[in-house]
Amino acid sequence: MPGEPQKDDENLFLPPWETEDEESLEPPGPPRARKQPSEPDYAHPLLIPLVRAQNAVARLQAKTEVASDVVAEGLRARMSYLEAAGWLNYTHFSIHPWDLALRDHGLTTSNGAADHADRLAAVLPSTTAQEGELQVAPSDLIVNGALSYARLWRRLAEFRTWRPLADVE
Repeated sequence: MPGEPQKDDENLFLPPWETEDEESLEPPGPPRARKQPSEPDYAHPLLIPLVRAQNAVARLQAKTEVASDVVAEGLRARMSYLEAAGWLNYTHFSIHPWDLALRDHGLTTSNGAADHADRLAAVLPSTTAQEGELQVAPSDLIVNGALSYARLWRRLAEFRTWRPLADVE
C-alpha cells in the first residue's frame, strides 16, 4: 500500500530503476525544441563603449612598445595608482592617485595618525584640495591593501612575456 509510512521510508532511498511504480518509469514528456541562435546584434548599446575601450588599450599598448623603458615604467606606475584609486573609490574611500603615490614612496605617514594630529591635509594634499575637508580619515588597512594591489599590477606588467605587437611574425 503506497500510503504506509514504513514502506514509504524504505522506498525513499531506492534508485529509480528499482521502483515498481509504472508511473515513475514513464519519460517526463517529449523533449523541447532547441531555440535557434539569434543573429548578432551589432547595434547593442554596450558594443560601442567596448570598441572604444579596446581601441584605447591597443593605442596605449602601441605607445608603450615604442617608448623607452623608463617612460613605459612611468605609464605602468600611473595606471597602477589609477587602478588602486578606482578600487578605493569602489570601497567608498576617495583618494587621489597622487596621494597614493606619495604614500607608496614613503613621503607621507599614516592617515589615522595624521587625522589624530589634525594634519590630514598634509598627508592627503591632492585629495583634500579636490574634496575639501574630509569627514573621516581613510583606513590605513584599506589604503595599504590598495597599494599592494598597485604593486602587484606593476609586477604583472613587468613580467608580461606576450607582446602582441612585438611578437608578430
